[in-house]
Amino acid sequence: MTLKILLPLDGTALSLEQARFAIRLCQSGLQAHLVAANVQEPASFYEVITARDPSRLEQMVIGTARELVTPAVKLLQDAGLSHEVAIVEEGDPVQGMLELIESEGCDMVIVGVHPHSLLESGSTRSSGLRLAKVSPVPVLSVRAPEPADPDRSDAE
Repeated sequence: MTLKILLPLDGTALSLEQARFAIRLCQSGLQAHLVAANVQEPASFYEVITARDPSRLEQMVIGTARELVTPAVKLLQDAGLSHEVAIVEEGDPVQGMLELIESEGCDMVIVGVHPHSLLESGSTRSSGLRLAKVSPVPVLSVRAPEPADPDRSDAE
């Protein structure tokens, strides 16, 4: 059985860690098709005014989304994994991911979580944690890698 896994990506180092974790799972034998996804928040007033043309604004939004997913997609391609890219042009990130879970028929989601976000509440909570709370499918959280400690040597 092949699982369809949603990878919400935002261009951060944490989203690259999500992709690397998914790659490790697949290299360990998990049969999966990955959906690299990005949801763009609605355009700001400034973006609407400067774009002037709705089609130009749409191109800008899609271009930004593609730029944000490209590094992770490259990792998936280099690993030879089955994948696709899904972009939601405008909306709340959590609602957009819920729509993608349904429309793409995803079986699971892999999200990145910063340790400090576990302590936050309400609207400050990360999108990944908010998604985990309302997702109709299992959500696997990948913790952000610990920053390197310059005082610690690898010889210890």
